[in-house]
Amino acid sequence: MSLACLLIPTLFLASSSIPPAHAAGTLFFSPASQGPFAMGTMITYQVNVTGMDPFNAWDVSVETDPSVLNPVSISVAGDILGSVFQVANCINGSGTGCSITDGAGVAHSSAASGTGIAVGGNGLLFTITYQVAGSGFSYLTIPSGLDILANSGSTVSHTTAEGVYGIAPIISKPAFLNIKVGSFGNSTITVNSINGFAGKVNVTAVVSPILSNGPSALLTNSTPFTGPRVSVVLLAGGAIDVSLNVTTTTATPLQTFTINVTETGGILQQSFFVPVNVVDFSITASTTSLSFVPGSFGTSTIGLNSLNGFEGNVTLGVAVSPLVANGPVATLTNSSLTGTSVIITLAGGGNAVTGTLTVTTTASTPLQAYTINVTAISGILQHFLVVTVNTVDFSITASNPSLSFAPGASVVSSVTVGSVFGFAGNVTITASVSPFVTNGPLISLSNSTFTGTSLIVRVVAGGVTSATLNVATTTSTPSGVYLLILTGTNGSLRHSLLVSVSMISSFTLTSTPVVPSSFIAGGSATSTVTLTSLGLTGNLSLASSISPASASSPSVFLSNSSSTATVVIVKLISGSVGSAVLRIGSTTSTSPGTYTITVTATIGGTFQNLVATVIVSAAPTIRDITLSPLGTATTGHPVTGAVTVSNTGSVDASFNITVKWGTTTIAQMSETLPAGQQKSYPFSWDTTSSNPATDVVTATISNGNAWSSNKTGGVYSLSSTAPTSNLTTAIIGGLIAVVIVLSLLLVLKRRKGPSPAYRPA
Repeated sequence: MSLACLLIPTLFLASSSIPPAHAAGTLFFSPASQGPFAMGTMITYQVNVTGMDPFNAWDVSVETDPSVLNPVSISVAGDILGSVFQVANCINGSGTGCSITDGAGVAHSSAASGTGIAVGGNGLLFTITYQVAGSGFSYLTIPSGLDILANSGSTVSHTTAEGVYGIAPIISKPAFLNIKVGSFGNSTITVNSINGFAGKVNVTAVVSPILSNGPSALLTNSTPFTGPRVSVVLLAGGAIDVSLNVTTTTATPLQTFTINVTETGGILQQSFFVPVNVVDFSITASTTSLSFVPGSFGTSTIGLNSLNGFEGNVTLGVAVSPLVANGPVATLTNSSLTGTSVIITLAGGGNAVTGTLTVTTTASTPLQAYTINVTAISGILQHFLVVTVNTVDFSITASNPSLSFAPGASVVSSVTVGSVFGFAGNVTITASVSPFVTNGPLISLSNSTFTGTSLIVRVVAGGVTSATLNVATTTSTPSGVYLLILTGTNGSLRHSLLVSVSMISSFTLTSTPVVPSSFIAGGSATSTVTLTSLGLTGNLSLASSISPASASSPSVFLSNSSSTATVVIVKLISGSVGSAVLRIGSTTSTSPGTYTITVTATIGGTFQNLVATVIVSAAPTIRDITLSPLGTATTGHPVTGAVTVSNTGSVDASFNITVKWGTTTIAQMSETLPAGQQKSYPFSWDTTSSNPATDVVTATISNGNAWSSNKTGGVYSLSSTAPTSNLTTAIIGGLIAVVIVLSLLLVLKRRKGPSPAYRPA
C-alpha cells in the first residue's frame, strides 16, 4: 500500500474533530447544469473549488440518479494539487478505495498531494464522465460528510453547490453566490414543468442559519411582487424564472449561509439549496510607521487578503498629508505598474496579494510628521489604513562649545547626539583638531566601552546618547586658539560641530616646604621655588617679602644661578622649568614671632603668589650654675655641679653646654630641651690635673654659630692642702691644754712623796 493510502484515512479522521478557522470557498460543478441529451450520450462534469482556503487532500463523493445519469469514470488529470496519490477511485461501488457509502450512482474520489504542499484558490479536483441512461433529470449532489477537504489534519471549511442534468423542477443560476459585506447578489431560480404539470407553484426562500445582521433573501416574480414567498403559474411543459435577491449589511458575519429555495405545487414539493458566501477583504501593512532621513526613502508592503472567498479587483490609492513644498512623494507598485493608484486582483481562498508603498523625499523635505492614507476600494467595499512617515534627523551638541585653559591641563566636554522626529540608528562621531601643530592638543572621544578619535553611538527613537570629548595638553602646547571639529554621520546625514579651545599662556608657581618651618632666633630656613612654563616664553620677576617687616624681622632673599637678592629674574621658554632658592635668615637679636613670607612671580600684567610662614623662637637661657663644695676645693678632690637651662620659646632647642673654670673646660654636654621647659643638667669636675688657683666659673649653651647664651657662676679656688678652720684650731688648742695640765699634776705628785698608806719595801 502506498504512503498516501496510509496517511489519507488518518488525515480525514483527524480533521473531523478539529473545528475550522472560518468558512471560505465553494465546492461546485461545472457546468452547473446541462442536457437533456439522447440516451447513451457521454458527458462530463468537473468538480471544482473556488475561493478555497489552502488544502492538500480531498475525499469527495458525487451522487446522481443512475437511471438517468450513470457514472462511468473519474479522472484527476489537471487537478489543482498537481501530482496526487489517489486513495479512492470508485464508480458505482466498484474500483479502488471504495467505502460502505459507495453504491449505484456514486462517483467517489479521494486523493492527497504528492508533495504535501497545500494549495488554495480556484481550480479542478477531478472530472466525472457520465453516460445518459434514461430520460428525465437528475441532481448532482455531494452529501454532507462526503465533501471533505483537508490541510494536514485540519478540515478546510466550505460550502457545496448542487448541479443538475436535464430539466429539473427547480434550478439556480448561478448555483452559488459570493456577496460582499454591505452589498447584494442575484441568482435566477427557474421553475420547470415536469411531466406536463400545469398550475400554481409557490416559491419560498429561507436563510440558514438565522443570525443577527445575517443576509436577507427575497424573491421577485414577473408581477412584479417581491417577498420571501412568491407564486407563479406554470403551463404544461413551460418554465418560469424567479429572481432571488440576497442582501448583506456591513455588519453581516463573514461566513457561509444557505438559501433553501422550495417550490410547492399541490402535493408536489422540490427544494434546491443556493450557498451564499459573505465575503470581504482586508488590508495590511508590513509597517505602519516609517522613519528616514531627508533625501532617502522608505517602503512598506501593503497586503490585500481575501476573506471567505472574496474575489475581484481592488483599487489601491495613496495620498500624502499635509501637502507641503518639497514634501514626501508616495507611490504604489504592483507586478506591472507604479503610480498613486494601482489595481490588484484577488482570488478566493484566503489569497493574499501584495503591493509596495514607496515614500521618497529630497534633501529639502521639511523635518516633520506626515500621514500616508492608503485606500483599498472594490465596489462599495472600502478599507483604509494609515502609514505615518517621519522625516528624521539627529542633532549633535556639546555641553561646553568653548574651552579655555592653560597648557598642561586636561578638560572634558560632553557631546550629545539626539533623535529628531524619531530618528533611530547608529551615528559615527569623529574628532579632529585644527591647526595641527607639534605638541598641540590631543583629542579623543570615549563612552563606556571605547576610546578613540572615532566613536559609534546608538540613538533610539526620541532619545539621546552621550560621549565624552577629552582634550589633553602638555606644558609645551603652544598658546593660541584651536578648533576641534566634531562630525556625526549616518548614511547621507552629516552634521558638524565646532568646539573652540583657547590655550592661555601661563605659568605655575610652586615651592617645597620651608625647612625648618620653625627655628630659634639666629637660625635659618630654605625653600625651593619652582616656575613652570605653560606655553609661556619670557622673563619673570620673582620677588620675596616678609611680614611683619622691621629691623628685628628675619631677612628674606632669593638666589638663582645669576643673582641673590630680594628680587631675581627667571627666564622661561615654552614648556621649561626655572627655579630659585628662598633663604630666610635671622640673628640672635631677631624678634621671636610668626612671620609670613610671600613670593610673587610677575610677567606683564600676570602674577602669581605663594605664601609660607615661619616661626622664630627665643633662644634658651642659663638660669643658674652651682658647684659643690662651695667656693673652694683641694686639688685632686672631685667637684660636682649643675647648669640650669630655661627654654621659654616655642621651639624645642638642641644645644651644647660648655662649663669653664677660667680657660679650663671642666664639663661638656649635648642636650635637647623641649619648648616651654626648664631643666638642670648635672656635671662632675675632675680636679686631679688642675693646678691650685682661683678663677671664674662660666657656662655657655650654643647651637653651632646660630645662637649662644652665657652665664658666670662666680669665683672658685683650688688649693694644694686643706685649709684649717677655727673649730679645728680650737679643738687642737684644747687638747694641748689638757696635756699640759696633766703633765703639771704628775710633777707635783712626784715632789710630795709616797702616801702614808704606801710603804716601799
